[in-house]
Amino acid sequence: MQKRVLIFGGTTEGRELTRFDLPAVYSVVTPYGAALAAERENLEIIVGRMTSDEMESLIRKSDIVCVIDATHPYAYEAHENIRSACSAAAVPLMRVQRRKIAAEDDIVHVGSIEEAARYIEENTGNVLLTTGSKDLESFRIVSVRARLFARVLPDPKVIEKCAECGFDSGHIIAMQGPFSVRMNEEMIRLTNAQWVVTKDSGVVGGIREKIEAARNCKAQVIMIERPQEGGQSVQEALLWARMELGLSGAPLIPILTDIEERSIPEAEAE
Repeated sequence: MQKRVLIFGGTTEGRELTRFDLPAVYSVVTPYGAALAAERENLEIIVGRMTSDEMESLIRKSDIVCVIDATHPYAYEAHENIRSACSAAAVPLMRVQRRKIAAEDDIVHVGSIEEAARYIEENTGNVLLTTGSKDLESFRIVSVRARLFARVLPDPKVIEKCAECGFDSGHIIAMQGPFSVRMNEEMIRLTNAQWVVTKDSGVVGGIREKIEAARNCKAQVIMIERPQEGGQSVQEALLWARMELGLSGAPLIPILTDIEERSIPEAEAE
């Protein structure tokens, strides 16, 4: 069996790594993430959420020589499972880290979803939540739930999760990005939001468009910071994987240098 690299993706960075004809297994959580990835001769796509043990089993049975974690910056559980699986299977791991945005004075910076929820409870005004469905449970502490509007992926399971967290149909915006500044502005005005809650998902995740729209609408951004962690660029991960696979020479396709400047749909930002 041909030796391969295992790429955990569902993100812009993950899809970028699949463009260069590496012999690879590309793991994504959702069918949508798989649909966004280009079909290539040397690429096997696997769909579904995995435990650490399942990841380890995949590594062992698929002749994997190295692993690249290109999952979303806030996919904490996935990061830990991938680290654990690679350690157990004794294969090298590289984490791709998306570039953060620079700190800005007019943004409220908080350290966690829970801190954002407490801040909202302590202040007044409607809130547009753009952090996805995964963390909606944390906002149960907000006493006036009608203040909250959740923007989430248009997936039946996601809508079900919103309902479980107390959001009715009038407080759910189910749409797939990317979202332009104007579209963000329309949602802020539609919900009469004084606050926009977001994660620092980087330029690829549409953070600039959210900040500009909030400023234009006189709303304030609450930014949930990422934990401090190391990581490499897509270009560095690609070259590293080629060395681990024993491939000589440079990639046949030029490496794009503007990945952080393009707005492309995120499959697994939740």
